[in-house]
Amino acid sequence: MELCTCLQQHPWRTLKAIFRAYGLPFTPSPDKLSVCARLAAAILEPERLQATWRALSPEAQAALRALSEADGQMRREVFISRFGSIRPYKPWRDDAPVAPWQNPASPAEELAYRGLVFTVQVLHTGGEQDVHQGSQPGDAQSDGDLVQGSLEPPGHGCVPP
Repeated sequence: MELCTCLQQHPWRTLKAIFRAYGLPFTPSPDKLSVCARLAAAILEPERLQATWRALSPEAQAALRALSEADGQMRREVFISRFGSIRPYKPWRDDAPVAPWQNPASPAEELAYRGLVFTVQVLHTGGEQDVHQGSQPGDAQSDGDLVQGSLEPPGHGCVPP
């Protein structure tokens, strides 16, 4: 899945958080696609990718490597059990973290607020091992969550699937 498409699945508040994590100005627009395209282009700038990779904790780098070894995707519960949860950004709540991108609670959260991993809904055909994207309508028996992430560290074609 393309980075811009993944970003479009986020609510506006999370997009704003990702902009802030990169120190980029957030300019609201009624056109979410253009905002996501601008953010995706900024994230994928080669120099920014290199800097982001170097700034990641060793644990977050290990999480991206694990996703790469799993062909860029992993079942959500497996990813979270290995790399921690991702707190939703809900700034209106008193108990919510003020800026989770500044002090991430886990490697997973560090990657999420950098726009490097995403939870996506997928259809699967029965067992946990049988998760298929692009299943034909009518073939799926139930919904599941899958975490997708960048396949390679910057310098090796770091492009989300």
